[in-house]
Amino acid sequence: MVSYLYYELYQGSYARGSNDWEMTGIGSSQTVAITPSREIAARVVVHERAHIRAALATAAATKRTIILVSGPAVGGAMGGPWFRYMVADIAALYPQARFTTVIDCGTAAGFALAALAGGAAAIRLHAPPLVLERVRDIARQSGAVIDLDTNPMLDLLFHSDPVAACHAWLKAS
Repeated sequence: MVSYLYYELYQGSYARGSNDWEMTGIGSSQTVAITPSREIAARVVVHERAHIRAALATAAATKRTIILVSGPAVGGAMGGPWFRYMVADIAALYPQARFTTVIDCGTAAGFALAALAGGAAAIRLHAPPLVLERVRDIARQSGAVIDLDTNPMLDLLFHSDPVAACHAWLKAS
């Protein structure tokens, strides 16, 4: 069974809900974001403002769609709203960049619930199956998704030149 879930599309300096992003998956263990043009969105893990700036600048320059994934457990360390506002602030500089965000909540279901209550459209959570299913049900009720994608992601933490790393990653993916 293929399920279709929708990401909230962030574009410009404000968030707009959009039903033109599909999250498709077989069962509930694998999801891939597909954009309106049927392109599979590239995933980039960002840890700081410079990473977000590099990823959005590259997305705008290459006209590729990306998914900004917060660093591990940012949902608990800094909070989902903090991450979303930081992204929105930088996104104002790149209005042509097409992207969405995923807030990583690590293994903490409580932080995942807080991110959902704060308006997160997509979260990552590494939890036992029973906990994951309960959080998934709550996410569905709020129109959000749990991102379980295991496809490779570019993690900018170990790159001294995040712009070059993003260009290489988008070219290769």
